[in-house]
Amino acid sequence: MPMKDLPKESVCGCQKCVNMCWSSPCFPTPDDALKLIEAGHKDKLSVTCYVSQDTLEYATVISPIGLDWGHAQARKCVFLDSNNLCTLHECGLKPTEGKILDCSVDNYSEVRLKIVDTWNTDKGKEVIKMLLPENHDSSIDELMKLRFRIMGIKDRFATV
Repeated sequence: MPMKDLPKESVCGCQKCVNMCWSSPCFPTPDDALKLIEAGHKDKLSVTCYVSQDTLEYATVISPIGLDWGHAQARKCVFLDSNNLCTLHECGLKPTEGKILDCSVDNYSEVRLKIVDTWNTDKGKEVIKMLLPENHDSSIDELMKLRFRIMGIKDRFATV
């Protein structure tokens, strides 16, 4: 499904939709992440290794903080307020995935993978570098990739 074939933007506040923000907060595209960084939200984003349960492939992306490998389980989206409303709606910064996914979308995994694939671009790689600490140890990335290979999980962006 090319990006142009993604569902249209939707705004739904039903409990099922709010639960998505608690169980699987939306991933931004590189353009979305740049807008969030420019708006002062860099501290609420992290570099994440996403593993697709459908394809058993992994990819490095940016996500709301709390979904990175350092946490045993996902937490509610850092952009939800105390009333469980997205603070990014009003300022026009809600990530593309969050704009199009709602309770009516059947192919959630397919949409997520299209968003993930936007990170396999020069722009995506540059945005990821913006969030890595200056003293980032790339050997940690290599150990994680080795662990995935041992588990039978493939690099989604591998060119081999």
